[in-house]
Formats: sequence, C-alpha cells, structure tokens
Amino acid sequence: MVIMALFCFQTYGNEKFSSFLWVQIETLSSKESINKVLEFAHSSGYSDLLVQVRSRDNAAYNSSFISKPYFIDKDFDPLKYITDASKKLNLNIHAWINMYVIWSGKVRPIDNLHLINKNQSWRDESFININNLFSNHFLSPINPNVNPYLLKIINEIINNYDIDGIHLDYIRFKDSDFGNNKVGLNHFKVNNLDKNWEKFKRSRITLLVKNSYNLIKKKSNDIILSVAVKPNLLEAKNRFAQDWGSWLKKGIVDYVFPMNYYKEMKYFNRDSYLILKRIPQKLHKNIIMGIGCYNQNAGDAADKIALVKLHRFGGVSLFSYDNHVNELSWFTPLHKKLFIN
Repeated sequence: MVIMALFCFQTYGNEKFSSFLWVQIETLSSKESINKVLEFAHSSGYSDLLVQVRSRDNAAYNSSFISKPYFIDKDFDPLKYITDASKKLNLNIHAWINMYVIWSGKVRPIDNLHLINKNQSWRDESFININNLFSNHFLSPINPNVNPYLLKIINEIINNYDIDGIHLDYIRFKDSDFGNNKVGLNHFKVNNLDKNWEKFKRSRITLLVKNSYNLIKKKSNDIILSVAVKPNLLEAKNRFAQDWGSWLKKGIVDYVFPMNYYKEMKYFNRDSYLILKRIPQKLHKNIIMGIGCYNQNAGDAADKIALVKLHRFGGVSLFSYDNHVNELSWFTPLHKKLFIN
C-alpha cells in the first residue's frame, strides 16, 4: 500500500468516530498536488493526515541514508512542506511507512544503494519457489539486521519532523511459505511441523511492533502508532505471522487498520464479525476499518461505513483518494455517512 491518509473525529452517541482517507505517494510529488489534498481535507472537515513517506525503500522526505523516488525532486522535501502548510489549516500530520516490502518490479532497481542491490542477504525467500521473479520482494523479518534498520527509519523521522503519528504498513511476512533467509535461519532450526517455527516468525514481527512503540513513546507519548493489517484476524496470524489481535491486547499499538476491502458484503461482514467475536469490546474503539473505494460504487462503500458505525468500531479508512482524484465529488455520499449523524 503506497499511500497517505486523512482523518477527522466525529462523535456518534457518546463515542468518537474517526474517518481516514488513503492517498498514494505520487501525490506528494509536487506542492500543487499536496495543496490539493490539503484543501480537500480542510474543506471536507478532516483534521488529520497520514502521509505515505516510504513505499519501496524510498523516502518522501530528506533522509541521510534513503534515496527519494524518481518523481520527487531531490531539492524538495514533501514531508517538511506538508507539515508546514498543514499548520495554517489546523491539520495534524502522521508519517506512513511501508516496512518489510522493498520492491515490486520484475527487474532490479537502477539505484545501487537500493536495499535489494546493497543488502541481498537481507531479502526473504520462499521455501517452495526459490527462483521467483523480482516482484513484490520483502526484507526478512528473521534476519537480525533488518528490524534495527527499520527502527532507524522511524527514529530519523520522529527526530527530524514535527509529526503527530507513525503509521506502519506491510509489517508481516509475504506469505506462509516465506522465512527462508540463510542468516536468519542460523537462529532457528527449521522444522515445518514444529509449531515453534510459526511462533518464532510471529515473535519477530511482534518484536518490531513493540520496539517501534517504545521508540516512539520515548520520544513523545503524544505520537500515535497505528498499523495497517490483514482483515481476517486468524489468517493474519496463521498465514502472515501478523498477530495484531495480541498487539491490541498488549497495548503496543494505539490503532489497527484491518484492510477489509471486499466488494462483497458477505466477506466484509465475515471478517468484521470475527473481530467482534475475538477482540474485547473495550478495544473496538482502537480498530479503524479499511473500506475499498477502487472496486465498488460509492453507495456500496457508504453502506459499509454505516455498518462500521453500527458495530461501534473506532472509525473507517477509505482506500483511496487517488482512485477519484479527478472527480472528488465521488466521495460526497461517503462524507454524508461519515460526517452527518
């Protein structure tokens, strides 16, 4: 997910309801496109923006060790620009970071400093298909060098920018057959029938979440940590080693965003009801439900917003602004559900 998001707070009953909008990193390529997002957020009533600042081992900000994507001028700092411009509109800024995913192309990136070229031993591989093409490649969560590197990214942002939150995405394994990293496997003797292997994989992801939380809160208790997650609670844990239910229960995240993008209501409800059943009610306010806007009409998306309110989750997150950037009136039916009780 290559994006940024916007949200505002609203009350329904005596409870707070948050509404977010995901926006792709290309929107940060110029002052003009950033101004357009700011104006849309301000005029619609949003109060917070989560800005996607890292997509595939690149930086939409001035980094000491990561290059900017080709579509952002080297002399332009999008994160600095948007934090400065947002203050005039009373909008808060959160930095959205893609974590383990580093490349989606079928050929290697040209930049020799790109991680996929510079640190090939950090890459994760499948136990089944070890000769896969260069497509959607991940860093290995079990390689001991990877998590400290990702924490370094977070640390650079929170120390150099006046932000209100960090939002983590792709904080999981690519799939259940991954974890094949030579360096990382030195720390665990793999036995596919050993349940401790799956537990070990989950522990590496959870450790990064916990360390991210501690790092952020050490800087400021006011900085929010949120995480985008697979929508099916059990599949997230058992297939992707993303045990986000435990993260909520342990209090090492402030919010989770289940990306429940299904067009079909029956699947949307399936994952929603699983969450209602498995997550304590007191934590439902910390769950922001993701709704797809790229694969369904505005009316169907608005109906899902109504259901999220009915279930009394903490809010919704819409994917994405860029799908309708040239026709922003598409969001009008959704705004009526979001901002009008």
